[in-house]
Amino acid sequence: MAFNKQSVVTMSLSTLLLSTLSSRVHADHGGLGVGIGIASPIITDSAITLPAGKAVVGERTQFISWDTFSNKQLLDIKNEYGDSPKGDVHSIGSTLNPALFAAYGVTDTLSLGLRIPAVLRYNIRQPNEEGTAVDKLGNSVGFGDIIAFGQWRFWHTQNNATHAALITGVKMPTGMDHLKHKPIPEPEHHDEEESSDGHGHGGSDEFEAHFQPGSGSWDALLGGAFTHGFGQFSFDSSVLYTFATQGVQQTNLGDSFQYNLALSYALTGAAPSVLYAESNAANWVLVGEINGEWKAKQSTRGELDPNTGGNTVYLSPGIRYAGGPNWNVSLSVGIPIVRDAYGFQDNPDYRLVNRISIIF
Repeated sequence: MAFNKQSVVTMSLSTLLLSTLSSRVHADHGGLGVGIGIASPIITDSAITLPAGKAVVGERTQFISWDTFSNKQLLDIKNEYGDSPKGDVHSIGSTLNPALFAAYGVTDTLSLGLRIPAVLRYNIRQPNEEGTAVDKLGNSVGFGDIIAFGQWRFWHTQNNATHAALITGVKMPTGMDHLKHKPIPEPEHHDEEESSDGHGHGGSDEFEAHFQPGSGSWDALLGGAFTHGFGQFSFDSSVLYTFATQGVQQTNLGDSFQYNLALSYALTGAAPSVLYAESNAANWVLVGEINGEWKAKQSTRGELDPNTGGNTVYLSPGIRYAGGPNWNVSLSVGIPIVRDAYGFQDNPDYRLVNRISIIF
């Protein structure tokens, strides 16, 4: 089925909403944005805003599988660095970040919305304080911090082929930030040197701040996006900076900077120069993106954590399908090509991102 104005609007607002997604400082907190437009990206933010009076709801889910430390590696690090900050190391098997969103076009150049996320971290492990065994702390699952955002398209060409926009937002401390350890029971026969019963850090203790679904902090977001459509192609680029503040457990999870480039190609029909044109027939769109994110180190009570922060860049091929005038679905596969984490951290193995958007 061909794209029409509503399909384009749906993708537009989805991108806007998710462009304000903030990230957490450890490697297990992946940041993400979502692109829009005809022959548009999936993660890179688009500069196109929602037309006045239009609204969108949808979901966006990110899954990351991590290249985890073995129990031996965790113990070796702990025993080498002891009680120093560098000896405070952990490992996580995978993360899942589903989110619901809704947004509204106040004018043709201003869109406002909310994003309501959940955060699920699986198989959290870390050495006990003595460095004699690895504790299985279980999973950290809960509601995350709600984000309110706005996008102002301050410039576009007369034919609507080229756009530039300012993105702003605020992440509010609404997420769960007092979750406690839920140790995973050990098999009946196991190597005592490889793993403990999960109580080395106290079975009733709270997870550290970087494991909590919510940060407990008010964080500001500021960025921009650029979009240009030509023929069957669309080029998009975006940046987004998150200014983190102190939150739960007197911890600042650190600033982050996201930077993205994308080139998209409409397989069926051309992406017209007027991006809102009813004549667009691009049911299938192929997308190639480069998505990068730098993260500062986190600090607790003013002390920097050397095992946080760094720079990650994904090569992200993807595809989007518009199956009707009021909805579309997309999928992106992220392959890390730069994994420059500070200190000792899990690095990403691969990333999957999907999105479903419904316009009304």
